[in-house]
Parts: sequence; structure tokens; C-alpha cells
Amino acid sequence: MYIKSLKVLFLYAFLNLTVHIFFINLPPCGSHVWRQCNTLGMSRNFANESMDIFHPRIDRRNNSDGITGSHFPAYEWTLALLSKIFGFSDLLARIFSLLVFTIGMFGFYLFLRQIEFDFKYSLIGPLILLSIPQNYYDSMNAMPDIMALSLSLLSVYFLTFYFQKERLLFFVWGILFSVLAGLIKFQFLIIPLSSIVYLKLNKRNFIISILGAISVISIVMLWYFYAIELTKLNNLREFGLWIKSISVSEKIETLKGNLISDFPELLLGWPLFILFILLLKQLGIKGQVKQQIIIGFLGFLVFYIIAIERMQHHSYYFIALLPFLVLSILNSFRASGLPFKLIILVCGLNFFWSFARIIPSRWKDGGQGIPEEFKNKEQRDLLSSKMKASKISLVGPDVSGCVFFYFTDTKGYSFNKFDELFEERKQGSEFDQMLSSGLDKILIYKSDSTDRGMDLIMNKKLIDRVGNFEIWCMERPE
Repeated sequence: MYIKSLKVLFLYAFLNLTVHIFFINLPPCGSHVWRQCNTLGMSRNFANESMDIFHPRIDRRNNSDGITGSHFPAYEWTLALLSKIFGFSDLLARIFSLLVFTIGMFGFYLFLRQIEFDFKYSLIGPLILLSIPQNYYDSMNAMPDIMALSLSLLSVYFLTFYFQKERLLFFVWGILFSVLAGLIKFQFLIIPLSSIVYLKLNKRNFIISILGAISVISIVMLWYFYAIELTKLNNLREFGLWIKSISVSEKIETLKGNLISDFPELLLGWPLFILFILLLKQLGIKGQVKQQIIIGFLGFLVFYIIAIERMQHHSYYFIALLPFLVLSILNSFRASGLPFKLIILVCGLNFFWSFARIIPSRWKDGGQGIPEEFKNKEQRDLLSSKMKASKISLVGPDVSGCVFFYFTDTKGYSFNKFDELFEERKQGSEFDQMLSSGLDKILIYKSDSTDRGMDLIMNKKLIDRVGNFEIWCMERPE
């Protein structure tokens, strides 16, 4: 049994690496490159400054130590630990992400076996999960969400094992993985929560389950209360730990975009989507699987209604829902009696759809979403070497506030619109405040607006030009 499971794990690792191999050495790029750079920047700061996991640090820190509140930085901290051993690199980050997602695939396989799917359906389920475009893309990105997904899939396996066999050690492991998943991204708690349908109801199990749920939710809530308070320390509101309101029309447009575009294109893939809709219409879903899926969907619906603003441009927030979709698909396949070769064919077609949907738009030159200078290792290293000695830098225009910092390994202030730095306020312009706090270098991506802005700055000296970038230093009177 253990040898067979080990073979499955190695198979998933091999296939995950195989479908990503040509892109394994890419720098952070593509959709949500800002999120990848924020994650990697925080990890590098753990490795280079302090490994205190309770005080994560970001690069856009202004004139501070960069400490701010965030999700629980388990992904960033673990990658930092590996960086201390192997050296920090984009390649290491991508391999780490692939390993994390592979463990999640294996956890999903174990769960499917536990709820009595036969071997072939259990084996193909995680591959279908990987074939989904959003997962294919993010499974090698520096995204905390994939660690939350993997931990939640391990948790649902251990909890289901306990609910069926009543071995307390498995419950403890299930609760531990649930806590970690929720601390990283709290919406992933819907996955272990849905395992309740497998509970053998008696007084002992009921009490243990209630205490476990209270413990998990309490620990997760305590962390996020702490994170919100930590944010106030330096007023660095880098992470969305609060809910923003949007108009009714924006909510409607978000819902339409999610249903019409995101789900068939990114969150399932057209081959899988079409076959699933046909089978669902014909067969429906029955039994405990149906109950679990209903709990998961209701849990995600509550999260969706509360955090709908995040769903406008953050399709990766739906990753917590994808195991339920795959479980529905597997159950429909099994009930339909479709030849297994046809299921393999559909899975293969879905991979091809993922390649067509993701590779040109996110991993090829036209869709990487970063300046050409960051794709060229020599230019990137040159920019980093010129900026590295800076104590407090100003970089931009960079709407993300983290991409330029990450690629040049600098910290300090960023801007999006240069003119806003010179608007007069009671305490003087924002740029004057930066100077008084010790600003010593400026990195700009040249344009007409930045040229006009640089004309307003006195006592500056051009250090170098690298492609479209200019590096300036501030000369202070003796």
C-alpha cells in the first residue's frame, strides 16, 4: 500500500514538472505578477533580514523597517529557509511551488481513495485538478494560495479518515493542517469543513468535532486580528485584510465575468466544462459527495458575497472551490459509466486547452507583463548592482508598488504618477518628505511624464542608463 502511494506521489511530481519544464526558469511574470513579486520579496526579506515569522516585511516600506500585517507567511518563510540552504533564485521558487502543489495533488488522491473512489478515478482526479488552467498557471507561481490548497486537501483526508475510522491522531493532524490552511488564506477552510458529512454521529465525535472547529476558527481569527493591528505599526496597507465596497453595477459585472468568462475558460477549461455540463444535466450528483459539495459551495458563496470586490480581478481566489468541481466531475464520470479512455482523452484535451490559454498570454514575451530589462539577466543584474547600495530608494512608475522593488532588490518609496509627488501639502510635497527621510537613489522608467518630473528635482546626478531605465542619486550639500 505504502509503496503504491509513493509511486503515485512520484508520478504526480514527474507529470507536474513535465508540463512546466520549458517555463521552469522564468522570472515572476504574467497575470498577477505583482502578487508573485510581493510573495518573493517578503520571502527574500525573511532570508536577508529576520526569520521572525510573526513580523513579515515588505519592500515598499517608505521610511520604516517594512513590518506589516499579512496572511500567515508560511509559504514565504519556508521558501526563505530553503533559500538559506540553496541560495535565493526564481528557479528555486518555481520548483518549491511545484512540490507544494504536487503534495496537494497527492492529498487529493488519498482523500478520493478514502471516500471509496476506485484507484483509476482517484489517480485521474488530481490530474484533472492540475489540468485546470488556473491551477496549471499558479501551480508553479509564488502564490500562498497553492500552499493553502495543498494543506486543506491534506486536512480533508485526515479528517475523513478520522470520521470513518475514529483514530484520534488523524483528527489532530487534520486540525493542524486545517489551521495552517486557514491562516494562509481563510477561504480554504471550506474544504476541511465539508468533511463533516462523513462524521459518524455519536456524543464523543460530536464534542470532538465542535471543539476542533472552534479551535481552528479561533486561531485563524486571532491571527487576522493580530495582522490588522500589525499593519497599523507602520501604516503599510499592502495586503487586503479588509473588505472594500463596490457599486451594484460593479457587482453585476463581476458576477457576469466570473460566470461567463472565468469559469469555462480558467476555472475548468472548455473541454471539461462542456462534458461536465452535459453529464450534470443527465445524471446530477448523489449521496455524501453531493452533501459535501453543497457545503463547500454554500461556504464559498458566503465568502463570495462578502468579498465580491476581490473577485473582479483575482480569479485565483476561486482555487478553494476547484476540488469540489473536480469531485463533482469524477462523480458524474463514475455514474455515467463513460469508458475510462474517454475520461483520459478529456483530461488530455483540457491540458491542451490550458497550454493554449496560459502559455501565449502569460509566459511568452508579449504577455509576461514586466519590462524587457527584467527578462534579461544581465540588465537585471546591472540594475540591481547599481541600486543595491541604496538605503532608501524611489522607484516607478509602478502601479503595483512591488515589481520594480523585487527585480532590483531595493526598498523604499514607489510612485505611479510622478506629478503627484510634487503636489503641495501642509507638510510640504510628498517628495520633500522623502528627501527629509533620507532618499538617496531614484530608479525611473523613462517617459515624457517622468522627464518632466525629473526636471523638478534639484541636486541630482545621473549614475547610469540601462535600457529604458535611468538611475539617479541625490547629491546633498556638505
